[in-house]
Amino acid sequence: MGLPGAGKTSLAKKIAAREGLPHIEADQLFWRTNDLGEFREQVDRLTQTTHWVYEGHLSKVLGSLIHRADFWVELTPKSSLCFYRMARREMRAFLNNPRETAPLQRFLFNAFFFRQLQQLL
Repeated sequence: MGLPGAGKTSLAKKIAAREGLPHIEADQLFWRTNDLGEFREQVDRLTQTTHWVYEGHLSKVLGSLIHRADFWVELTPKSSLCFYRMARREMRAFLNNPRETAPLQRFLFNAFFFRQLQQLL
């Protein structure tokens, strides 16, 4: 768990590779379908096995995952570092494929999310 840019994907990939477990990346599933019902079905199907590493949007599937997980990891770097990482990642993706709008959409969504978070803190 953690903010966009906290390092969830990097850590999850390393753990999955080291332990030989499937890595379920929620961002890839959600942005591919962009349909919450289909996303939940895919997560449910992929987490029916006994061992897996899941990372990404938890609020959308927390109810079904909380009973299947052995433990949770929460990454809490400073929000300024998260924003920098997120902006760098999405801008690289956009520059690599300017016709693809998903990186720009994710950037704008996450920028709005960070703005709302900063107002709360």
